[in-house]
Amino acid sequence: KKFAKTARAKEPNATVRPWTLFSHNTGISLDRPAVPAGPRAHDMNKPMSKEDVQKILDTRRIPNSDDADYLWNWLAGELAESCDVDGVFYLAYPVGESGGKPEKLIERAIWHTSYPERYLNALTGNPLTNDYSANHVLETGHVSRWHDPESLPKMTKGERERIELDEKYGMAVGACFPIFTSSHRICGGFGLRSNSQDRDRFDQVINDHSDSIGDFLRAFDEKFRGPFARTQFRLAPQEAKVLAYLAGGLAVQQVAHAMTLSPKTVEAYMASARKKTASTTSAEAVAKAIFFNLV
Repeated sequence: KKFAKTARAKEPNATVRPWTLFSHNTGISLDRPAVPAGPRAHDMNKPMSKEDVQKILDTRRIPNSDDADYLWNWLAGELAESCDVDGVFYLAYPVGESGGKPEKLIERAIWHTSYPERYLNALTGNPLTNDYSANHVLETGHVSRWHDPESLPKMTKGERERIELDEKYGMAVGACFPIFTSSHRICGGFGLRSNSQDRDRFDQVINDHSDSIGDFLRAFDEKFRGPFARTQFRLAPQEAKVLAYLAGGLAVQQVAHAMTLSPKTVEAYMASARKKTASTTSAEAVAKAIFFNLV
């Protein structure tokens, strides 16, 4: 399904930079204006001062909103202005969902990106295919630079071919940042594409602001994960209520009694919730509902 029309940050005298948004798991691309540049906008070819960047990356500035499109476009605008970033990838999954290679993980996670459509098409729509940096960050929880020359000797043939593809499509310079659960277990991450594709310039951004960028992205995830997951799973109120009762430890019969429904009706809601959340079991659906703040 296509995303709803993008909400935009309401800033006075806003101008809009063109943006290509490649949708989430469904692989549908939409061309539309998405990133508003307000009165703080400056020449993107000139690096900002460290002080100005720190002000933008203040986690207290992240909006409180249930509109996933609005939040996404706000993040893109802030990173474009402060960190030489013009492409963002986001992925989140419940702990225990990794199950092997990242390219398989994406089938069970929720994800969203503004990487160019033609680049994603070259990857058969899967941004994690042979992605050394993504694999590294999901295994170690450490920031990984796409263009780190020390990584090349450690790469497989497929990963080196991916680097060549990245070069071809202007995706050679960037970095991956992890996100964590409250117990500090890795549960996904962000990919940030450098706008300038200038290694020295982007390295300076990372060297100066890596910790602040990481904190900023993790704080953003906390506010974005729930609203975005709701656009993906689209649970009906009764389905969400059933999952909430199951999360509280109730059995099907008890849920049926609490909701004044028959057990068969409760089981039907459970089956629908499993399908919508791409879960093989009810336990998995409940785990996702809790992780993605759906209940």
